[in-house]
Amino acid sequence: MGAGVQSGSVTNEAAVGLTPSIAGTSDWLELSATLVKGADSNDWTLIAELMNLATTNLVLSHTFTGIAPNPGFQDDATIYGTINSSRSNEVSQTTGRTIDTFGVVAGFIPPPPAVATLIGGALGNGDFSAGGTTPATQTYLQTTNWFNSQGTGSDEDFNLTFDSQMGGSTDPNNGTVLRGAMVFNNRTTVNDTGYTVVSSAQVFSVSYDFGAGGNAGNWDGDETNRTFLFTTDQPVDGALTNASIVVLGEELYAVDRAADGQWTKHAETNLYTTTADDIGKTVYFGVEFTQGTGLNLFPRIDIIQLQVTVPAAPVGPLLSVERNGASLDVSWDSETGSNYQLQTNTDLTTTNWNDQGSAVAGDGATQTNSVPLSGDELYIRTEVQ
Repeated sequence: MGAGVQSGSVTNEAAVGLTPSIAGTSDWLELSATLVKGADSNDWTLIAELMNLATTNLVLSHTFTGIAPNPGFQDDATIYGTINSSRSNEVSQTTGRTIDTFGVVAGFIPPPPAVATLIGGALGNGDFSAGGTTPATQTYLQTTNWFNSQGTGSDEDFNLTFDSQMGGSTDPNNGTVLRGAMVFNNRTTVNDTGYTVVSSAQVFSVSYDFGAGGNAGNWDGDETNRTFLFTTDQPVDGALTNASIVVLGEELYAVDRAADGQWTKHAETNLYTTTADDIGKTVYFGVEFTQGTGLNLFPRIDIIQLQVTVPAAPVGPLLSVERNGASLDVSWDSETGSNYQLQTNTDLTTTNWNDQGSAVAGDGATQTNSVPLSGDELYIRTEVQ
């Protein structure tokens, strides 16, 4: 199309009939545009459609009418320059031809990595505020989601949460529920909020407020706070013991009372990254404080947030298509270790994607496969395996 386009842009979603907004859409999207010739050369129509390929739902469809092409852009002299018309007809058979329809696919918009909060705030009782303000001191038995895995079930009677010395926590509930956990020396505290691993390369991260209470002179510099991710073949409850815990990944925060002050926000962005062997496992979170050889210390912990980042699905390669008689030669740059299945569909409102030939193993070079031409519309994609 030339410079004669009369209506070719929109400035907001409402202008293309999109209600409600697609802000926050994270599935793969495909944008297609089809030009259709009208009654004369000054009455072309452009049909633009955006489809969610994960759900096969048509997200939007808008029609622009009254589009006029620029004839000067399409004549032989402009296209071929000094090449005469008979030669252009011989080579590409364009002389005297009229385009009735023309389709173009813009490609995929990959989703961003998905981040899920597993423990945080009221979720998993990450702020230790469940149960309200009373009692001010709660045992493990009285504290939702948290258990003592240090010994037997009777250890659940030990105190866990307190409302004293919590003024330095960033807990937004501090105006109403001034409570955090006291992580006693060598006492392992676990959370029963489980998460089932769905893929490799999932990254777990953790952050929390740490309150190094008491006189700074009581801290010797050999104290650590350990956070860890684990699996177990036993229920995570008051009967769980450390002997049944299999640690997948951990982080040791070396407490520096002099530099960090009484309260500090600590974070670890890669507590653990999953592998293929972890798929299907249910993982849990635990924390343990070790004070070394100094005086008895009673630090607080609050605002625990455990998150997992799930990587986005891989984006298929860019396809190059060239006509070869009654077929189309489809080429793409492959990656070693990936298999590519070419598929076609004649209607994007359906999920009827048909395999074309066998899957092709990637070797780092350009791969080519052919598909037969059929019908008025044909959509092509590669499925990366």
